[in-house]
Amino acid sequence: FLSFPSGLYLYVESSGTTAGQTADLVSPWIAAKSGGQCLKFYYTMYGKTMGSLAIKMELSNGKSWFIFVKSGNQGMDWKKGTGNIDAPLGVSYRVFLTS
Repeated sequence: FLSFPSGLYLYVESSGTTAGQTADLVSPWIAAKSGGQCLKFYYTMYGKTMGSLAIKMELSNGKSWFIFVKSGNQGMDWKKGTGNIDAPLGVSYRVFLTS
């Protein structure tokens, strides 16, 4: 991770890897807030062998679902991604990023 005043930067190098390899990032457990939250991030997925980027939300009660999924070449430019984090009060959640 590289830390910047406005957030963090995570870089996953995909060249030189074999098909099927993944990079996973898992957040700590976070207490849900009233009114929900929104995950905002930027991503770039460029190249003919580009895999996928998926973000899944898991609740402490065992329920989970994807809040963002993209696959394949998305072009060279950076794109803004968002995902709604809607967890009921009293339940913690964590976010899984898999690429």
